[in-house]
Amino acid sequence: MRSGRIIFVVASCALVALVSLIAGCSDDKPVVPVNPADAQYDLVTTEVGEYLDTIIVQFANGLTMAAQDGGVVDVVTNSYSPINPDSLLTGDGWNVVYASDIVAGYNSFRIDSIQFRHQGLPQDVVTGADAMALVQNWSIENPDTTVNYRNLDVHSVFVFSSINTDNAVINGVRNQTINTKTGAIKRDYDIQMSFSGVTVPNANNNWENGCPQSGLIQGTVDLTQQSGSSIPTTTSWNFEITIDNGDASVTVTAGPYSRSYTSPLCTL
Repeated sequence: MRSGRIIFVVASCALVALVSLIAGCSDDKPVVPVNPADAQYDLVTTEVGEYLDTIIVQFANGLTMAAQDGGVVDVVTNSYSPINPDSLLTGDGWNVVYASDIVAGYNSFRIDSIQFRHQGLPQDVVTGADAMALVQNWSIENPDTTVNYRNLDVHSVFVFSSINTDNAVINGVRNQTINTKTGAIKRDYDIQMSFSGVTVPNANNNWENGCPQSGLIQGTVDLTQQSGSSIPTTTSWNFEITIDNGDASVTVTAGPYSRSYTSPLCTL
């Protein structure tokens, strides 16, 4: 019997460094103005990079459960034990985990629902399941809005299919809001992404890493910024992300503004 424990971490990394292009080789040539959207592009793509990092962790958590044997209640209890959930309820084939953590500086709440299926029907054992549904709702919030903060609210629905093979296929959606305050600057990010045909091979125990081999991620990011008591401004960004052997090829557009880049997402 394989055992596994879910490690809930938020990986953080810079997704892209943007270089400003300056025209001219001598003092008599003017400097090309920097597109004002560039700064927002940096902010948005950095947040999407961190979002994708946490997605990989989420895939690994789900697939680690799917790779185990035994009863669903035992597998879920063992997997969630590091965060010491408040309760685990079962009914209608679902296993619902409630967890909270209220300490100085932040409050954290989590409600996760897990169901294992065989040929579309729920079952109470992981062994023999060909699919798993994972619904997650969690938040991290600093209740003191007078200080700098970074609050998150996440809602996701994923179906992991073909988990009885060596290539799991993941489809679903994950919506995430991030509210930040740094000094007088407030920024709110609303990230809504859909996932289609994201395939994660299990070769070399890759399910423990959650690194996808292929798949498509599409969605939008709305960025709202406000400085002090000024009027908030919002810009909308469209993302299309193609995964190829752990690399993410990203196209970002906002009206006439468009850029593409490739970034390593994970290692197979």
